[in-house]
Amino acid sequence: MDNLKFILISLVVIGHCIGPYMEQNVWLKLLVIGIYSFHIPMFVFLSGYFSKSANSSNYKKLIVNLLVPYIFFVLLWDVKEYIHSKKLIFDIVDPPFHLWYLLSLFLWKLISPLFRTIKHYFVFSVMVSLLILSAAIGQSSILERILSLFPFFILGTICSRSDLYELHSKLLKGFTNESYHW
Repeated sequence: MDNLKFILISLVVIGHCIGPYMEQNVWLKLLVIGIYSFHIPMFVFLSGYFSKSANSSNYKKLIVNLLVPYIFFVLLWDVKEYIHSKKLIFDIVDPPFHLWYLLSLFLWKLISPLFRTIKHYFVFSVMVSLLILSAAIGQSSILERILSLFPFFILGTICSRSDLYELHSKLLKGFTNESYHW
């Protein structure tokens, strides 16, 4: 898991570094699109996987560990923006681009126990995600991002360690199969 997290974090850095240049080269654009097509859903999945051991219904802990740091860093960002532009904009609902994950994680942990009370909650989360994505085509909002990625969080909470070992062994078996050797 640590190796996977390292790879994903490296992909975030690579994506952010080459992102400004992707319009200059079609291969860079394809690389950025490729990176962003899976690395954030994988982070969300891992967040769900590692969140199931923690008690997500402990609201005080959620507030202290996620919401308070989120508000603090939004305020810090806004102070920095004020120093540079002399405009004070405090918008807790539309965070700076790099803080959306803290707010999302807080909300995913907050609503996942509620979703678990619904029959077929994973399917329901996928339907909500697709509905939000289809309604928000061409728009980009924090709510769209939170709800569209929520099924990956739910899937992470559903998967067990044995599920991941089985998937890992099947992937390794597929890559080491004699028919794949050149």
